[in-house]
Amino acid sequence: MIKHYWLENAGAWTLRSIMSLRSQTGYRRLSRKSVGKPAVASLKLLKRHFDACEPNKVLVTDISFIRTYEDWPDLAMELDLFSRQAVGQSMKSKMASNLTIDALQLAVLGR
Repeated sequence: MIKHYWLENAGAWTLRSIMSLRSQTGYRRLSRKSVGKPAVASLKLLKRHFDACEPNKVLVTDISFIRTYEDWPDLAMELDLFSRQAVGQSMKSKMASNLTIDALQLAVLGR
């Protein structure tokens, strides 16, 4: 089917040919519904000043997910702004409420 559309359009994809192909293959757009309450912005205590005078005074957290061969585990990292090094981390297969708390506990115990 794809080859047919490619040859029919002289080797060029047009929006019409792509939409026609998508409709024939059963492609449907997912409806976007807002669920729950909107997120509340947290206080910006650092006010974009990321310079620390002493070690272990200012820690920042980043939460991300990492692609592996089996899954997309979530990773929480605690960074010391003075040394710019990761001082605590935690990884779980699913996002859990204690993910960042575990990373913070490792950061406190390791320093």
